[in-house]
Amino acid sequence: MSEFVNPENPDMKHPADGVAKTINRSEPLLPSDSIDIRITDGNVSLEGRDRQEIVINARLLATNQRALDEMDLRLERDQGRTLVREDFRSDRPLGSRIDLMVQIPREMKDWTVSLVNGRIFCRHISGHFSLDVINGDVTVHDVEGTGRVSSVNGDLVAHLEAVRHPDRLELVDTNGNIVLRLNREVAAHVSASTVLGQLHENTPVQPHASPSGQILEAELGAGGESIIAHTVTGNVVIDLENSPERPAQS
Repeated sequence: MSEFVNPENPDMKHPADGVAKTINRSEPLLPSDSIDIRITDGNVSLEGRDRQEIVINARLLATNQRALDEMDLRLERDQGRTLVREDFRSDRPLGSRIDLMVQIPREMKDWTVSLVNGRIFCRHISGHFSLDVINGDVTVHDVEGTGRVSSVNGDLVAHLEAVRHPDRLELVDTNGNIVLRLNREVAAHVSASTVLGQLHENTPVQPHASPSGQILEAELGAGGESIIAHTVTGNVVIDLENSPERPAQS
């Protein structure tokens, strides 16, 4: 398995102090299958490859050897659905976490990642998807298809290089910022809003204030399907490719 480490999260390669063990798994996986990854505490890097298989490199971490011995990672298959989940012999050890680097086919029917505490990083995958974390950040690079990316306490970042987006992408946050970086020639309808934060953008359309916060509705290029970004307390940054950096904080 080639090394794939989220460059924005180097500690996925260099874990915190404690004891650790590694689990490596690979199984056939068809693009028509569904993949579901569920972890409580940890980080997940998910990459699309031109192979019909799932390859998992998992690093299980705990504060002591006894706690580590209680931890395992399961890969369960059932009628076209693959579930990757944590497993504990008794209660989940305090301070434990599982970091995953996962490779799957570039084109998938459905793919889902759910975390409580941690970070999600995905790139080069298409299909119907859902990426959800309660306390942590989500970063996606060049994902295609219909999907939803959400966090309660964390930032969302989407880098989309494709010119056309034939499907719908929704980014929803509560207490975090959203950064949306698009190809300068993108053709899409962009809808962005924040209740208590600010909108920073370099699109032809300026945001406007409303009783529910700041809102921007823009047809970029020839228009197309919707890219939606909404946060409650955070800011929204919309940058076209090669444009100057804009601050995520007001």
